[in-house]
Amino acid sequence: MVAKKERLYEFSVFITAKKLERVYNKKSTYYGNQFWRLQVEIKDNDKTKEILVYKDFLKDLTIWNSIKDDSWLDKRYWMLCNRKPGSGRIYRLINWRELNNHE
Repeated sequence: MVAKKERLYEFSVFITAKKLERVYNKKSTYYGNQFWRLQVEIKDNDKTKEILVYKDFLKDLTIWNSIKDDSWLDKRYWMLCNRKPGSGRIYRLINWRELNNHE
């Protein structure tokens, strides 16, 4: 059996707010884990307003600390995300990099 290839999404994002939450679904394998809910403005995308950040999906754990320490303030990011299965427009962050003023 061939594994289904994960579809990835790229966004140019400005983070406007963050909120630390916990997975409360007891059926989830991530039950009890914390995650960040980022309120975002995405260039050329008016429908997606948030991106979720779980430690288990991040390529680089320094992203978690950057969010925690508010070092994302007043910066724009290129974000690589995947879509949470069966969730419509809920995206999970995999990786990011800060964009300069010319990108």
